Amino acid sequence: MFKIAFLGSALTIMLLYVCSRRNPYVFMNFLGLFNVQASHLPWILYGFSVLLDDPITADLMGIIIDHIYYFLEDVFPHRRGGFKILKNPKFLHRLLNQPTHYHDENDTRRHIEN
Repeated sequence: MFKIAFLGSALTIMLLYVCSRRNPYVFMNFLGLFNVQASHLPWILYGFSVLLDDPITADLMGIIIDHIYYFLEDVFPHRRGGFKILKNPKFLHRLLNQPTHYHDENDTRRHIEN
């Protein structure tokens, strides 16, 4: 009656894409055979899915959605006239008892507060 899509692979490729875009020059090991730059790893996994004849729509959807997320979160706010579009709702900060403004000394990205 209802066809439910399993989006676990899209979520996995999305998390990998964020990590690879934020650390593009880190070398990763693929299948214990190849060392590749992290920036190429999502595309290599996508090509591997094509070779194995797996359904590729979820992987491609994960890459496209995450490219939009990466642009809105990491690129656009740091451009001239840019601002942070994606913000967590304030009720989540209150629910989790977290301050709305924070600074992580391990985070290399520059934060711009509005």
